[in-house]
Amino acid sequence: MKDTHWIIGPGAIGRLLAHSLSPLTTTTLIGRRALPEQQVVTTPEGEQRLQRLKLYTLEQIALKANGLPCYVHITAKAMAAEAALASLADVIPATTPLVLWQNGFLAQPRITQAWPGPVLCATTTEGAYLTGDDGVVHAGR
Repeated sequence: MKDTHWIIGPGAIGRLLAHSLSPLTTTTLIGRRALPEQQVVTTPEGEQRLQRLKLYTLEQIALKANGLPCYVHITAKAMAAEAALASLADVIPATTPLVLWQNGFLAQPRITQAWPGPVLCATTTEGAYLTGDDGVVHAGR
């Protein structure tokens, strides 16, 4: 199986993660609504980089995804993490490792109990904010 990463939650951290992983591996960014495939990341130094990201809505992913993911990153807010996973639970194998990127750990114990595969908690010191539907600023490290 190819090293494929699905990122659920196209907010600032989700898009920053997609921009970072896309040059290295197959990456798909998944959200509730459609976003432009052409995305811009602004580096901490102010440099803008245009990158085409593979973006799908939750409804599209089961129909259009090429293969199943090796990893699923959940970058949705903590209060939405369980619902985000539930929306894809029937599409991905139960052995797929999940990587949780939430502030706070309320969702982690619940997802760990419910998900039969590995559940990993990630942390980051990266700062990011959105500039609209097609851009994210990597604000700092």
